[in-house]
Amino acid sequence: KQVDFDFRCQFVFSFRFIYPKMLTHCYVLVTVLIVQVKGQSNTNDPVVGLTPEEQNVADQCFKSTPFSCDPNAKYRTMDGSCNNLQKPWWGAAGTPYIRLLKAAYKDSKNSYRVSIVDGSDLPGARLVSSMLLKNKVPPLLDSTTRMFMIIGQMVSHDVNLNPQSQGSKCCSDSGDKIVSTEGQCRPIPIPDDDEFYSKFGRKCLEYHQSTSVDCPALQSGPLLLKDLTSHYLDVSFLYGFNENTTKSLRTLTDGKLRTQSGASHPYLTTQDSSGCPFAKKNCYKGGDLGVNSHLDLAVMETVLMRCHNSLVDKLVTVNPHLKDNDEILFQEVRRFLIACFQHIIYSEWLPILLGADIMKKKDLCSAPTGYSDKYNPDVNPSSLVDFSGAAFRTLHSLIPNTITLGSETIPFSNSFHKAGDILQEGNNFDADLHSLLTDHSEQFDHYNTDEIRNKFVMSGTPLVNGTIQFGDDVIAADVQRSRDYGLRSYNDYRVLFNMSKFNDYDAVATAFGKESATLLAQVFKHPSDIDFYVGSEYELTNQNISAPSTLQAVWAEAFARYKIGDRFFYERGNQPWSFTLDQLNVIKSIKLAHLVCLGFDTKTDIQRDVFYPANPSSNPMISCDTLLQQLDLTSFKVAASPSASTPSGPGSTTTPATTSS
Repeated sequence: KQVDFDFRCQFVFSFRFIYPKMLTHCYVLVTVLIVQVKGQSNTNDPVVGLTPEEQNVADQCFKSTPFSCDPNAKYRTMDGSCNNLQKPWWGAAGTPYIRLLKAAYKDSKNSYRVSIVDGSDLPGARLVSSMLLKNKVPPLLDSTTRMFMIIGQMVSHDVNLNPQSQGSKCCSDSGDKIVSTEGQCRPIPIPDDDEFYSKFGRKCLEYHQSTSVDCPALQSGPLLLKDLTSHYLDVSFLYGFNENTTKSLRTLTDGKLRTQSGASHPYLTTQDSSGCPFAKKNCYKGGDLGVNSHLDLAVMETVLMRCHNSLVDKLVTVNPHLKDNDEILFQEVRRFLIACFQHIIYSEWLPILLGADIMKKKDLCSAPTGYSDKYNPDVNPSSLVDFSGAAFRTLHSLIPNTITLGSETIPFSNSFHKAGDILQEGNNFDADLHSLLTDHSEQFDHYNTDEIRNKFVMSGTPLVNGTIQFGDDVIAADVQRSRDYGLRSYNDYRVLFNMSKFNDYDAVATAFGKESATLLAQVFKHPSDIDFYVGSEYELTNQNISAPSTLQAVWAEAFARYKIGDRFFYERGNQPWSFTLDQLNVIKSIKLAHLVCLGFDTKTDIQRDVFYPANPSSNPMISCDTLLQQLDLTSFKVAASPSASTPSGPGSTTTPATTSS
């Protein structure tokens, strides 16, 4: 059998010997060299990054699917198909994530990774959350505003949607016991002495196996985890990821998105209350299934909706002949807003996350002006399971304890699944938008607010005496998800990115400090048991938001794929759908501040760089009127055309693409 590595254990041996006139019982502490051997589990395979062929193994699941793609189409499909003309399924909604490393399942299919020490189960996800990832009081605040945090969540919702599978409950109705671990049930046990849930007698958190792609050709291999939304940065959280959803969000008459009728200001259209178990009046409907999750998400997705509708009006002013051309207006503004969002991410947001050196090294910087073409059709743009299943979820540590609403401060958890009701009370919409620009994010670290560790309420949250007294643990779910996704240990990612492997907790102490190493050793039997999600949060950070090594590496790889693998990336020139040079330079002059100004109920003054608090010298306030005067669409003249061409995806036909003049 293949030897992976060795480690030392201590055992107590006892023996007796006869001393003159007495029998003596002796105990001796013996240090033994233990050799870890490779058994049937693939969790100890050599750490080697997957080749492109191995990463793209799911191609064989889609090769027989008929696609009809128009290479001259001007607009993206709603589901992301036909972006790559050689492999039209790459990046499309409903296709699998890809991996950096081979999956780590005990049975090579879907059973969770186990301890390398003795093959026992890893410590429960709630125990890990409570022991290693809990709140810090008072919280450590970062230099960035809460806007930085929420844009990160919007990016996540744009490229990632992998809900748990549906099935029978794994926990009892009251949550006081586990009732099933069979089938797709993967419940999270709660320790008897849990500092929070023990007060309510709760012993079980619901968790089901993640949804996956059914591919007969690969049934003997590991789970092919399915991303239900498109993998591209295409603002699908606003527009939806399939034609039916998009149509339900559109007016279909004037190029605009639907809003509530009779409301004092434009708010997102609503759906029946089943999507918001705690909302009394306003359950929003959007391209993002999680739009009602909390206040900040609902506010910013409403801002983007208002941007779309305002930009339609601006485009009609420049192109009065398009006034009644719903399709062209909708597609042109969607195309423009996607380009603005991509520009904001790569020029404003991502440099804060990664730092200038990584941005330059991975060629992620946007050119100040003009075209830049990095497209490579051989790069799969699909989201990385390592990114969506762990690395990007570490941004949950940025979520604060409270939100400022004017003179009032409310717990972050107060708006869970009832954001619309709060937003449409009084001046709360502008108040929350202001607080996104003034409140600080929490620091990037391994501390996570109890607002999402104990109080994240969902439709299945158990009732105590008919009322909700507690919620679920998002952080425990993050830990469980990383195992459900078959992610390898933190140590393996260190090796992948040419960092030293932790062979003992002394090495952990050298890197993370003695206190952190002691905590980790109390929970995990060996450093190679530590989950990637957990270990990456413990990596030492700098004084700013820029993340440490393994996270930087995974984040940079993901955003490189979103850029290089996107045929429609906004900076490309000489394509049938490319922006003119004047149009592109307008897009490159736009900052998130411009879009935020379009979203306010009442125009105000804001700082130009909304990811940092206002500062009289380095980040002064500027009026929204001034910013919006800079939003000039004069160069966006569109030729009259009876229809807009969009490649439609599997099994469909397309019409000739239109071009702009």
